[in-house]
Amino acid sequence: MRLKKSLILVFLLLVANPVCAEPLDLKKALVLGLQNNLDLKVVALDVQQADSGVLGQKSQFDVTAELAAGQSEAEILTASAF
Repeated sequence: MRLKKSLILVFLLLVANPVCAEPLDLKKALVLGLQNNLDLKVVALDVQQADSGVLGQKSQFDVTAELAAGQSEAEILTASAF
C-alpha cells in the first residue's frame, strides 16, 4: 500500500513539474518520495515521543537532595542580682 502511494507521488511529481531543469531518475524520485512521506514523519515523531517517555521514567531513579532551613525566636529570662 505504501509502495503504491509512493509510486503515485512520484508520478504526480513528474506530471506536475514539466519544466524541470534536470531529469528525475528513479533514485531521486525515491528520495523525494521518502522525504515527503507523511507516514514516515509521523513515525519519527512517535519515536521521539517514546524516547522522551523513557527518559522521564528513568529520571525517577535520579539522586535528589533537599535542603531546609528554619529560624525561631526565644526569649531567655535571666535572674538579675540588682
